[in-house]
Amino acid sequence: MSRRPNNEASLQDIQNSINQLATNTNNAISDLAAQVQALAAAASANAANLQQLQQNQQQLQQNQQQAGAQGAPLAAVNFAISPGTSNQSDVIDYGTRYGMALYDMGIKPLFDSEETKFDLDNDGALNFEKAVECRAKNMGWYDSQQGILTFNVNGEDLDLLADYGRIESDEIKTQSEPVFLHNGAKRNARAAQNNDMMQVMLFDSLTQNAQTREAVFKDEYEFKDGGTPEKKIIVAAALYKVIMKLTTFTGNRSPVTLVLSKACCRVYSYPLKLNF
Repeated sequence: MSRRPNNEASLQDIQNSINQLATNTNNAISDLAAQVQALAAAASANAANLQQLQQNQQQLQQNQQQAGAQGAPLAAVNFAISPGTSNQSDVIDYGTRYGMALYDMGIKPLFDSEETKFDLDNDGALNFEKAVECRAKNMGWYDSQQGILTFNVNGEDLDLLADYGRIESDEIKTQSEPVFLHNGAKRNARAAQNNDMMQVMLFDSLTQNAQTREAVFKDEYEFKDGGTPEKKIIVAAALYKVIMKLTTFTGNRSPVTLVLSKACCRVYSYPLKLNF
């Protein structure tokens, strides 16, 4: 019995395997060639990008050299006499170092020690007034939009620090309502921040004795804001009015004497101011 047909079949299988291997090899070579071509294109693109970056760097260096030789142009800056008058209508961001530094500058007492603080005496009144005025100007408390020291009386704008004798307490309270009322137009504006800084500064610039005496008149500078829950807000302008009233008309009296004479002291609203 002959085995030749089986041998022929085996040879055919081998030939088929060789053909399949050749096909697979060609396909692999084609894929590899495509990958090499893609890598070459990417390398070319990277080379072009590198060349562009080098050109940009050279141009930047040239620009810097020219700027150094000619003087670099300065960025536009809003001029201000003091930090407090820079952007003085904007709300202060107390979450920043600058904001906290500005707050510290605003509330800092006018005088360093208890011995030099204002004791509501006539001898120190002029020095106190001038110190408050200087602080107010440096902090922007005279700003036309967010200021807290200008009051309109009979159509005339009056400066509280210079004309406190011509501005009645009720007028100060009424015109300060946008600042201290819970729904006031300036309750969440720079004016409210200015008011808070000034009232802290005024309190801390008084001696302990003077603070005790002015507390008798708290109802003339501390007002309810009308909110829920209701808060009491100190109005700096009204506090300044009380301080100068006590200085001008009561002198260095005891708190008991001030309580007894409080009703009589209301004549301070007459339209004249004593000069010291």
